Amino acid sequence: MNMQKSSRWLIASSLLILILIPLHASADKDASHAPAGRDALIIQTAGNAVGFAIPGTSGFSQSADLSVVVTTGRGEPVSDLGPAVIGNGSFVISLPPEWTFQGNFTRPNGACALLPNQFFNAGNGQYVIRVVSHPVDCAWVAGDYHYVVQIKNSSQLQGSALGVLPIRSKF
Repeated sequence: MNMQKSSRWLIASSLLILILIPLHASADKDASHAPAGRDALIIQTAGNAVGFAIPGTSGFSQSADLSVVVTTGRGEPVSDLGPAVIGNGSFVISLPPEWTFQGNFTRPNGACALLPNQFFNAGNGQYVIRVVSHPVDCAWVAGDYHYVVQIKNSSQLQGSALGVLPIRSKF
C-alpha cells in the first residue's frame, strides 16, 4: 500500500510541476514586455545650414534647421510633442513645454548662441527646430555649433541628445 500512495504522490506532483513550469515561464515572458514606470525616449538630431546660415550673415532670414526624430525605447514614433507649427520665423519662440533646448552648449570662437525661431511637428516622430544666431545682429561664424535637445513628455518618458550644426564657408 505504501507503494500505491507513493505512486499517486509521484504522479500528482509530476502533473503539478508540468502545469506550473509553463505558467511561470509565461509570466516571466509577459513581465519582460510590461511597460516600465520611466521608460526612455530615443532622440536623434542633426543640424543643417540649409543654404541660409552662411558665415558673415545674420538675421531671422538666415536660419538653420535642426532635425529631430523621437521614438520610444521600442522604436515607436512619438508624435504628440507639440503643435504642427509654432512661429513664423520673424522672432524668437518658446518651444512646447515638453522640450528643452540648449543652443549654447559649445560653439565656435566669437559665435553667438542658437535660439529657436520656428518649430514644426511633421508627425510620425519627426520634428524641425529652426534656429538663428542670436542676438539677431550677431553673424554666423564658420565651425561646429553643438546643441542639446531634451524632452520629457506627460507619460514621464524622457531623453536627450547632443547634436551638431556645421556652418561652413562657401569657399
